[in-house]
Amino acid sequence: MDITDFIARREQEREWHYANGFGNGDPDTNGEYLCVDYFLDLDPSLFLDVGANSGIFCERALAHSPDLHVHAFEPNQQIIPELQSRLNIGANAHLHQIALDEAPSGEVSFYVHPTHHETSSLSPRRLMTSRFQAAMQKITVPLSNLDTVLAGSDHNISNVFLKIDTEGHEAGVMRGGQHILSKSDNCAVLFEYSFAWAETGEKIEDSYQFLDGMGFDIYRVLPVGLEHLRFITRDMEQIQYCNYLAVKGYDLSKSKQMDIASPFGSNRLILL
Repeated sequence: MDITDFIARREQEREWHYANGFGNGDPDTNGEYLCVDYFLDLDPSLFLDVGANSGIFCERALAHSPDLHVHAFEPNQQIIPELQSRLNIGANAHLHQIALDEAPSGEVSFYVHPTHHETSSLSPRRLMTSRFQAAMQKITVPLSNLDTVLAGSDHNISNVFLKIDTEGHEAGVMRGGQHILSKSDNCAVLFEYSFAWAETGEKIEDSYQFLDGMGFDIYRVLPVGLEHLRFITRDMEQIQYCNYLAVKGYDLSKSKQMDIASPFGSNRLILL
């Protein structure tokens, strides 16, 4: 094999992964923004951003719907000033400088990197390189769960968009928000899946069953829309970076749809 053929095949492999929702962490091109914008057009009553980081999703939500009730959760103090500037905290925007997981209250160790803020986690990132781990700082932060934080609020939870990016603790956040997820008539949960799940011992099939039990349909987020996953497949079990969306109550039948082939049979694709 010559170098030209090698490069061409590598490009084909990369393009295949990106087209199928794997490996692309850019929300502009991997379908995340496309997905958020679609559900913002359905007028959610509550936008929850867990692991808000610098606040790019909150900023997008508020730009689309200035009166939308937004709650951002971020315990990393290094990134709070940038998040605050994007959130433009007011009557409808709320910042919670806490970590969320399954437990209702307490304090917990939180690991932050001085420059790669997006890797911050409740886990010490044992699958990162030794030099990367050495640079991380362990701090203590308050801990709660979604149901506890919102228990005393008067927000309408009938129509909720929840985005979770907590570096391996996405499943814990969902379990800690079970009341909200089960009581919402219309709910969409956008969550990241990556090798960080291996660090925490969480499995995608467990989250699939958890969400399915509450009436959610599961989709993989693609650059062009949402691929309906009818059951757990081998490519889900492989730990590749991608984003999933769980949807309950929303009527997606009015969106343009088509059937696409997959190694496991034909899947329905919702074009966004």
